[in-house]
Amino acid sequence: LLVAAAVMAGPVDLNDPAFADFNRILFVKAEQGGVASEHHMVDEYFGFNAHVNGGNGLFILENAFRGTSSLTNVLSGKTVQNGVYQGQTLSGGGFLSPDLNYEGDKIVFCWMSGSNSYTWNQSTTYHIFKCDLDGSNLRELTSGTRNDIHPAWLPDGNIIFISERRGGDGRCHQRPCPTFTLHTMDANGDNIRCISYHETNEWWPAVDHNGMIVYTRWDYVDRGATHTHSAWITKPDGHNARQLVLNYTNSGSPEYGLGNVPMMQMQVRPIPGSNKYMATAAPHHWECFGEVIVIDAEIEDDDWNSTITRFTTNNGYPE
Repeated sequence: LLVAAAVMAGPVDLNDPAFADFNRILFVKAEQGGVASEHHMVDEYFGFNAHVNGGNGLFILENAFRGTSSLTNVLSGKTVQNGVYQGQTLSGGGFLSPDLNYEGDKIVFCWMSGSNSYTWNQSTTYHIFKCDLDGSNLRELTSGTRNDIHPAWLPDGNIIFISERRGGDGRCHQRPCPTFTLHTMDANGDNIRCISYHETNEWWPAVDHNGMIVYTRWDYVDRGATHTHSAWITKPDGHNARQLVLNYTNSGSPEYGLGNVPMMQMQVRPIPGSNKYMATAAPHHWECFGEVIVIDAEIEDDDWNSTITRFTTNNGYPE
């Protein structure tokens, strides 16, 4: 996000002193291939759709912007200290959505051990783990037969995440599609609490610079089936949830066409030093990919593109 913010201001000089303290990138490695057998943004994060034939992991790219970079496998040789996988390493399997805490010394992430299409069990669902920055103190925070995904640290040290634990299913899939929504838990995995009983799915929570949770919600209420997956904000306890922009987009009208505004605003993240957000302009009936956009909720919303700036190729939105 620091790089993106700098690029928006003009050409980037990676030798600028501003990058001196930003030279490491935390990421997960996932095997190449279509993630979801149904090619849909709901199925994408069911654990059994992860590719698990080897090579996946949690990594830090060292010296990312200067000189010769190198990879550090954070979990190499580290074993889980508690829970179902106690004494085991998290080798293989599928990794998802790491997040670094505010002090920069702990990582929370998702992992699943195996793959078996459309079967929900301990090995085919994502569970949340945490570790120190060097991979030590690796602990399992959630387990069971439901997917727990997209964890993010809260300023008080607790964790917000997305889970299927609320119960319920999507209304239009003709296949099993559990609903997953916002949950919170203590840093040690205790006191899991559903903070959103919304009827359809939610994704990718993050904390913005006003202390609000920004996330994506699929909202069917009084809307058509297409442009209904926009950025939302809520208080950290789930109160006062509301849409950020594009509440009633004009783009569903035949005269405008479906692809002229983003169908889905995914992976919404606050931009440092700003009230703006970056997001992926993703399609409805596919996985999370597309143009990178900037959302400015301080601009008057015209239910069109006034609040959206396309950051990348300008080739149109997917779907």
